[in-house]
Amino acid sequence: MHVSIRHRTVTRGLLRSIRQVEVSVSARFSEAEQLVIRDRRLEDFIVLKRQPDSLSARRRAFFGLKPAADDLDLLVADLMNGRPNRFLCDTPVHAKAYAWQLAKALKSLKLFIADNELVSGARAFDL
Repeated sequence: MHVSIRHRTVTRGLLRSIRQVEVSVSARFSEAEQLVIRDRRLEDFIVLKRQPDSLSARRRAFFGLKPAADDLDLLVADLMNGRPNRFLCDTPVHAKAYAWQLAKALKSLKLFIADNELVSGARAFDL
């Protein structure tokens, strides 16, 4: 798996401009990893649970929208579609913390995929 994480500053808002940091992640899976993901149906597994940035949360509250509990979660399928997955953070510190959590979660995903490749053999032991 090859992963690329990028940060860039974006400006949002119509009446009042707000600067935020967009963190985008791209993952390129090997053919073997793609095969394991498809064969074991791992596309809907959660890589990382995420919370909305403050501007999005305020907009949702203003319009009375209640997000589903998992609509912001990063799924394996989000990384397999070939496009970068983008997530907005309020400050550079939040973006750095998110990128660190993302890197940690992607390392765990790599192990998760590898562990799903083969079924374990029989074991015998005494208790």
